[in-house]
Amino acid sequence: MQVAALIGDVVASRESSDRASPQHRLLGVLRGVSERYSSELAVTLGDEFQGRYGSLAEAVAVSWELHIRCLPFARLRLGLGWGDILVEAPGREPFGQDGPAWWNARDAIEQLAGTSHPSRTLVRTGTDWDELLNAYLTLRDNSLDDIDSVDSQILVALGEGHTQRAIADRLGLHESSVSRRVHRHRLATLLDVSAPSIPGFG
Repeated sequence: MQVAALIGDVVASRESSDRASPQHRLLGVLRGVSERYSSELAVTLGDEFQGRYGSLAEAVAVSWELHIRCLPFARLRLGLGWGDILVEAPGREPFGQDGPAWWNARDAIEQLAGTSHPSRTLVRTGTDWDELLNAYLTLRDNSLDDIDSVDSQILVALGEGHTQRAIADRLGLHESSVSRRVHRHRLATLLDVSAPSIPGFG
């Protein structure tokens, strides 16, 4: 069975003087994203976490959700892999699984950790799609450098289907302020392109 595997961690977490607060917030994000996509994101060691998805498109969508939800407090590094699962333990969590999907995800995150790669997300499928997919992910992730924590909250709320008026009420802002932020940083466009259809991978 072919699946998409995701391995993530927090960049430079060991350099933080207060690891408990970001770790607590990360666990909250992982729970929220797991519920949204009905697939468990499990912490494996320290601030590393893993998840598994039936399609690469879903894993890419989850990678975006993780980045924008963690943006106010942490920068993430995410490796995505596509391939077979050769060993599978019972249960929803990724513990006890092995195979090319996980090997590819591990290769991807290790490349991000070991180089100055411009993206926050890297994918390995072992196919000719890798170059195109990673070019897209680099462009998508680089857009995060131009938005702040308020923009990220607006993006999350837009993705959940809330109107700009409701978002303004939630964040204690004027609706015109939300509208300016959506227009200035093209947040609606970012949302539209955050999870593309990827044929042939689930």
